[in-house]
Amino acid sequence: MSDMFTLSVPFLFVFAVVYGSLDMVRLFRGRGVNAIIAVIFAFFAISSPQVIDFIFSVLPYGIAIFVIAFLLGFLKKMFSGERKSPVPLLITFSLILIYLASGRSGIELGEEVTGIVVLIIIGMIFYGVYNKQ
Repeated sequence: MSDMFTLSVPFLFVFAVVYGSLDMVRLFRGRGVNAIIAVIFAFFAISSPQVIDFIFSVLPYGIAIFVIAFLLGFLKKMFSGERKSPVPLLITFSLILIYLASGRSGIELGEEVTGIVVLIIIGMIFYGVYNKQ
């Protein structure tokens, strides 16, 4: 890893967490004060190699939790309230099927299943276009 990457990722991570926390708690009135405090915390964090190693060891799990929370919030918003259009659901389901069919998920699908997935996606596209009219 380059030195720039090794220092910038923990700096931005600590800055974002501290700034977001201070902004959410509203401890200080101005956003500028929150930004200055967050920058100071971030500089202190990147001055310690132990903190940098800890951030790099925890960051993948934090990103995974953030992505899962985002997807759950997205699905909750999509399914709650009045249902206007099935297009976002069709797009999400299609992307999940494409990901599973690509083999990157670790789930090996045979050629027959991949063909069925492609047919399902084409059917969902036709359904979405037909429902739009």
